[in-house]
Amino acid sequence: ASAGPEPPVTVELHALRHVDGDVVDYTVAPSSRVAGQALRGLTFPDGVAVTLVVRGDAVVVPRGGTLLRPGDHVFVAVQTALKPLVDRLFDPDAQTPPLADGLALAFPAEATLGQLHRFFGLPAPTWSTTPLQDLVAEGPARLGPFVVSPDDDPELVRLVHEPQNEP
Repeated sequence: ASAGPEPPVTVELHALRHVDGDVVDYTVAPSSRVAGQALRGLTFPDGVAVTLVVRGDAVVVPRGGTLLRPGDHVFVAVQTALKPLVDRLFDPDAQTPPLADGLALAFPAEATLGQLHRFFGLPAPTWSTTPLQDLVAEGPARLGPFVVSPDDDPELVRLVHEPQNEP
């Protein structure tokens, strides 16, 4: 009997010491938010990319239809500042970390509201297929604790964590 999933392993890129990032080997836990999800159903902030999936002895090249199964090793290239968010996606307890006020992230403009809700573990609508670019077509909009606005890069939208204070 195992004592639960192994902690994520960080692969150091020695040839790239100056690079602000790592490749992290996550093991998919049955209760993690990514378990059973196809990659196309997930979204990641700019600065995060799934690079490789290892299932048993087989290497699976990640494509949109690739399902992440419990026990898979998922290698993720991630900027250092984004690692805590990605850690939570693979966390068996699937808790959403407290986010710093003013935290700014960029997400693909074609990512959907549902994907964003699943990424952050926000309540419904996790099924929404509305693209983020539609949300900000008229300018900045609020999505839960975030202010969403167009980015300088037209392929991205910017999220800033600005929770509203309760009256």
